[in-house]
Amino acid sequence: MLFILDGGLEFPIANATNGALGLFGTFTKVIIVGIEYEWKKSLTPWFLGRTRDYTPAKDTSFDNSPAYNEGFGLPPGSIVSGGADQFIEVFRKELIPFIEKHYRTNSDRGLSGHSFGGLFTAYSLFRARDLFSRFGINSPSLWWNKRFMFSLEETFSQSNKSLPAKVFMSVGGLEGPMMTPMMTEFAEKLKSRNYQGLELSSFVFEGENHMSVVPAMISRTLRELYEVKKK
Repeated sequence: MLFILDGGLEFPIANATNGALGLFGTFTKVIIVGIEYEWKKSLTPWFLGRTRDYTPAKDTSFDNSPAYNEGFGLPPGSIVSGGADQFIEVFRKELIPFIEKHYRTNSDRGLSGHSFGGLFTAYSLFRARDLFSRFGINSPSLWWNKRFMFSLEETFSQSNKSLPAKVFMSVGGLEGPMMTPMMTEFAEKLKSRNYQGLELSSFVFEGENHMSVVPAMISRTLRELYEVKKK
């Protein structure tokens, strides 16, 4: 089972790709579960929901940013970040039990996200490995809250030698200095730790920007996390 964040956009692509890859014998087809907020009538609920749920550690400078508040026509105080821990509990107590009750699944679960969704997936690698064992960390917003994830990983490394998980990280080559270099830096940092049990691959999709990269990164995420490698 693979949970796809921002499912309104990404679930149809992931579902179609899952079916296409499953036509050949080297791919393990997986149940795809899309997670999404209301956005067909207005992007505001989508923006507020994912900002609240996908971000670890509250960032008041982002919450109070005139660019976002005025851009969405929001009154002060509308943007509230830092709810990632609570969202992990939604998976633990609501989403996963519901899926397991209605579908034939097992404990081999994955999580994939893009942008803020990639940030949440990276955070879950350190905070929710009891729930997920495969992680697609795509175009992650690692700039969040003064590079919070880099500090979290540094602290984690001081008391942990193992990080059992299968991880794919990616970014578009045209995403700019706040995105592309940070993804490669974070991936290299994880590799340098030599965590026991960590299977990590990463890729830069040259010529792709923050949105055009989405179809490519979904396909590669599925392949890297679920394709049966030839020995």
